[in-house]
Amino acid sequence: MVIRRGHKLQTDPLTLKVQAGEKLYVWMKASRKQTYADVASTYATDLINASYGQKFDYCPSLRVNEHQRKSWFSLEGVLVWTKHKPKVVEFAGDSLMEMGFVSQALGKLFLEEYPQQVTYLNTAVSGSRLLYDCPTDSPLLATYGQSLLKRKPKPISVALSICFCGGNDLLLPAYSSQASRQVVTPAELVAGFRELLTSWPNPVVSSTILPAKKIQAQSEATRLAVNQELSSWSQIFDGAKLLVDGQGKLKPTYQLGDGLHINQVGGNLLAQQLLAFLKTNSLL
Repeated sequence: MVIRRGHKLQTDPLTLKVQAGEKLYVWMKASRKQTYADVASTYATDLINASYGQKFDYCPSLRVNEHQRKSWFSLEGVLVWTKHKPKVVEFAGDSLMEMGFVSQALGKLFLEEYPQQVTYLNTAVSGSRLLYDCPTDSPLLATYGQSLLKRKPKPISVALSICFCGGNDLLLPAYSSQASRQVVTPAELVAGFRELLTSWPNPVVSSTILPAKKIQAQSEATRLAVNQELSSWSQIFDGAKLLVDGQGKLKPTYQLGDGLHINQVGGNLLAQQLLAFLKTNSLL
């Protein structure tokens, strides 16, 4: 098969029998060395653990260190035949979801508490912003994709979306000349969250914006102002409050060491409290 640039290829179905909770790996192999692969990244070690290599005759090993990045291809669709009709919960937003620590922990809780009733998909994109599309002034930033507000799920395909977003709206202006002309105000971010919670075709739960170690003073003031407003909204889960210390920074116990991304301990805590939030608000 040859897939030309800018095109996609659809094959005949591949049928596999998989039991609930069973791990499934897909090995896609090219016949010659690849120069580019469009993949998502995860640090979680259990439910999602894959990798890739640029040599066609190389089979990468799966790493289990939560400080090492692992990559996985985003399959456009998996058709599952089952007599059950589970609700689909979408995990959306930025790297806080894409990395897998929250979604992995929540996925396990769904299997335990809602067997055959709830499943999930992860559509989060590392570096994604709530309000603006990705900056295009560097190849890396250009992979961050459309704004979250544009990535709405198809109607009736998702029962609930859980989003972590807003942090990159505050961080990217410091790393991109293009994004530096898109500095957001508290009012703009609040309006973006309001649109997120009201315009999607399914219910949405979002989190307050988590702190970042290297955030600029003005951006931090914006984050605090936005969180103060969001914390009173019924569809907002106050994730930031759970993880910060007395100085408003992420506690070392809950982050990977960069002051920005949570680790598995933090992901487990968020997942447990998120599930309690969903139950309290009758969202599942």
